[in-house]
Amino acid sequence: MYHRVWPDMNDGLTISPDKLKEQWLYLKTEGYTPLPLSQFLDIIKNKLPCPEKSILLTFDDGYYNNLQYVYPLLKELNWTAVFFIIADTLNKTEDEQGINRKMNLQELKSLDPAIVQLGLHGFHHEHFSRLTNEQIQKVLEQSIQAFEM
Repeated sequence: MYHRVWPDMNDGLTISPDKLKEQWLYLKTEGYTPLPLSQFLDIIKNKLPCPEKSILLTFDDGYYNNLQYVYPLLKELNWTAVFFIIADTLNKTEDEQGINRKMNLQELKSLDPAIVQLGLHGFHHEHFSRLTNEQIQKVLEQSIQAFEM
Protein backbone atom coordinates (compact mmCIF):
# COMPACT_ATOMS: atom_id res chain seq x y z
CA MET A 1 0.00 0.00 0.00
CA TYR A 2 1.39 3.33 -1.10
CA HIS A 3 0.18 6.92 -1.14
CA ARG A 4 2.41 9.60 -2.66
CA VAL A 5 5.51 9.35 -4.86
CA TRP A 6 7.81 12.36 -4.89
CA PRO A 7 11.50 12.93 -5.73
CA ASP A 8 13.97 12.91 -2.84
CA MET A 9 11.28 12.20 -0.26
CA ASN A 10 10.67 9.16 1.93
CA ASP A 11 8.32 9.53 4.87
CA GLY A 12 5.29 7.70 6.22
CA LEU A 13 3.13 8.61 3.20
CA THR A 14 5.71 9.30 0.51
CA ILE A 15 8.32 7.28 -1.33
CA SER A 16 10.76 8.57 -3.93
CA PRO A 17 10.42 7.32 -7.50
CA ASP A 18 13.91 5.81 -7.27
CA LYS A 19 13.10 3.90 -4.08
CA LEU A 20 9.79 2.69 -5.54
CA LYS A 21 11.55 1.40 -8.66
CA GLU A 22 14.20 -0.28 -6.51
CA GLN A 23 11.52 -2.06 -4.47
CA TRP A 24 9.58 -3.17 -7.53
CA LEU A 25 12.65 -4.38 -9.42
CA TYR A 26 13.56 -6.47 -6.39
CA LEU A 27 10.05 -7.96 -6.29
CA LYS A 28 10.13 -8.65 -10.03
CA THR A 29 13.57 -10.28 -9.76
CA GLU A 30 12.25 -12.48 -6.95
CA GLY A 31 9.36 -13.61 -9.14
CA TYR A 32 6.50 -11.61 -7.61
CA THR A 33 3.59 -10.65 -9.83
CA PRO A 34 0.90 -8.05 -9.09
CA LEU A 35 -2.70 -9.16 -9.38
CA PRO A 36 -5.46 -7.15 -11.01
CA LEU A 37 -8.11 -6.17 -8.47
CA SER A 38 -10.73 -8.42 -10.08
CA GLN A 39 -8.49 -11.47 -9.68
CA PHE A 40 -7.68 -10.54 -6.08
CA LEU A 41 -11.39 -10.27 -5.28
CA ASP A 42 -12.02 -13.70 -6.82
CA ILE A 43 -9.22 -15.14 -4.67
CA ILE A 44 -10.59 -13.74 -1.41
CA LYS A 45 -14.05 -15.06 -2.39
CA ASN A 46 -12.45 -18.51 -2.86
CA LYS A 47 -13.36 -18.52 -6.56
CA LEU A 48 -9.70 -18.81 -7.61
CA PRO A 49 -6.57 -20.18 -5.97
CA CYS A 50 -3.95 -17.66 -4.92
CA PRO A 51 -0.88 -17.84 -7.17
CA GLU A 52 2.45 -18.10 -5.41
CA LYS A 53 4.35 -14.86 -5.05
CA SER A 54 1.37 -12.72 -5.98
CA ILE A 55 0.86 -9.22 -4.60
CA LEU A 56 -1.73 -6.47 -4.80
CA LEU A 57 -0.27 -3.00 -5.36
CA THR A 58 -2.48 -0.18 -4.09
CA PHE A 59 -2.17 3.59 -4.03
CA ASP A 60 -4.52 5.55 -1.78
CA ASP A 61 -6.07 8.99 -2.26
CA GLY A 62 -5.59 9.60 -6.01
CA TYR A 63 -2.50 11.79 -5.98
CA TYR A 64 -1.48 13.28 -9.31
CA ASN A 65 2.09 12.14 -8.67
CA ASN A 66 0.81 8.56 -9.10
CA LEU A 67 0.06 9.49 -12.71
CA GLN A 68 3.47 11.14 -13.07
CA TYR A 69 5.66 8.46 -11.49
CA VAL A 70 3.71 5.24 -10.85
CA TYR A 71 1.84 4.85 -14.12
CA PRO A 72 4.95 4.96 -16.34
CA LEU A 73 6.71 2.45 -14.06
CA LEU A 74 3.72 0.11 -14.18
CA LYS A 75 3.77 0.28 -17.98
CA GLU A 76 7.53 -0.30 -18.05
CA LEU A 77 7.26 -3.43 -15.87
CA ASN A 78 3.99 -4.59 -17.45
CA TRP A 79 2.40 -4.56 -14.00
CA THR A 80 -0.98 -3.58 -12.63
CA ALA A 81 -2.11 -1.60 -9.58
CA VAL A 82 -5.21 -0.18 -7.95
CA PHE A 83 -5.67 3.54 -7.33
CA PHE A 84 -8.20 4.20 -4.56
CA ILE A 85 -9.82 7.57 -5.23
CA ILE A 86 -11.47 10.04 -2.85
CA ALA A 87 -14.53 10.92 -4.91
CA ASP A 88 -15.06 14.52 -3.79
CA THR A 89 -11.64 15.47 -5.19
CA LEU A 90 -12.54 14.54 -8.77
CA ASN A 91 -14.05 17.79 -9.95
CA LYS A 92 -11.98 20.27 -7.98
CA THR A 93 -9.86 22.57 -10.05
CA GLU A 94 -6.39 21.91 -8.71
CA ASP A 95 -7.06 23.30 -5.23
CA GLU A 96 -3.75 21.86 -4.14
CA GLN A 97 -0.48 21.98 -6.01
CA GLY A 98 2.68 19.93 -5.93
CA ILE A 99 2.85 16.82 -3.82
CA ASN A 100 -0.76 16.99 -2.55
CA ARG A 101 -2.49 17.60 -5.88
CA LYS A 102 -5.12 14.97 -6.70
CA MET A 103 -6.00 13.63 -10.15
CA ASN A 104 -9.17 14.92 -11.73
CA LEU A 105 -11.74 12.83 -13.58
CA GLN A 106 -10.25 13.51 -17.01
CA GLU A 107 -6.80 12.41 -15.84
CA LEU A 108 -8.22 9.24 -14.29
CA LYS A 109 -10.04 8.44 -17.53
CA SER A 110 -6.71 8.68 -19.39
CA LEU A 111 -5.35 5.68 -17.47
CA ASP A 112 -5.37 2.30 -19.22
CA PRO A 113 -7.76 0.10 -17.17
CA ALA A 114 -5.62 -2.95 -18.00
CA ILE A 115 -2.82 -1.28 -16.02
CA VAL A 116 -4.66 0.74 -13.36
CA GLN A 117 -7.95 -0.25 -11.83
CA LEU A 118 -9.84 2.37 -9.83
CA GLY A 119 -11.47 1.82 -6.47
CA LEU A 120 -13.51 3.99 -4.15
CA HIS A 121 -11.79 5.41 -1.08
CA GLY A 122 -14.87 7.14 0.24
CA PHE A 123 -16.39 10.43 -0.73
CA HIS A 124 -14.66 12.56 1.92
CA HIS A 125 -12.15 9.85 3.01
CA GLU A 126 -14.61 8.53 5.60
CA HIS A 127 -13.74 5.87 8.17
CA PHE A 128 -16.25 3.18 7.24
CA SER A 129 -15.83 1.36 10.54
CA ARG A 130 -17.42 4.37 12.24
CA LEU A 131 -20.45 4.56 9.92
CA THR A 132 -23.77 2.78 9.89
CA ASN A 133 -24.74 0.65 6.89
CA GLU A 134 -27.09 3.42 5.74
CA GLN A 135 -24.31 6.01 5.94
CA ILE A 136 -21.96 3.75 3.99
CA GLN A 137 -24.64 3.29 1.32
CA LYS A 138 -24.99 7.07 0.99
CA VAL A 139 -21.22 7.53 0.69
CA LEU A 140 -21.05 4.87 -2.01
CA GLU A 141 -23.92 6.45 -3.96
CA GLN A 142 -22.26 9.90 -3.75
CA SER A 143 -18.96 8.42 -4.88
CA ILE A 144 -20.45 6.62 -7.85
CA GLN A 145 -22.24 9.81 -8.92
CA ALA A 146 -18.95 11.72 -8.81
CA PHE A 147 -17.37 9.16 -11.18
CA GLU A 148 -20.31 9.42 -13.59
CA MET A 149 -20.02 13.17 -14.14
